Amino acid sequence: MYLQKIEEIIKENSLKKGGFLVIQTRDMRIDGYIEPLAKRIIDSICTEKLWLKEIVIVTQEDYNTQDVKSGEYLTIAHQYLLVYEKT
Repeated sequence: MYLQKIEEIIKENSLKKGGFLVIQTRDMRIDGYIEPLAKRIIDSICTEKLWLKEIVIVTQEDYNTQDVKSGEYLTIAHQYLLVYEKT
């Protein structure tokens, strides 16, 4: 559903040539396993009009790795900005 909604938004978008589209996303943990949503988005956007220009990784400034207890999962402390250029 998430990827379908992003594809709908891209199809409806009326960017001019040379314009940029930025998608903010993050990885998720589902049933204990990491789901790389940024990779899935990149793989699903198959268009000759949008080219992946940059991948910006943003982390939380106040994230403390010592808060994780033994046996627990690591906190996902990063997000991605996928920067596409309309050609």
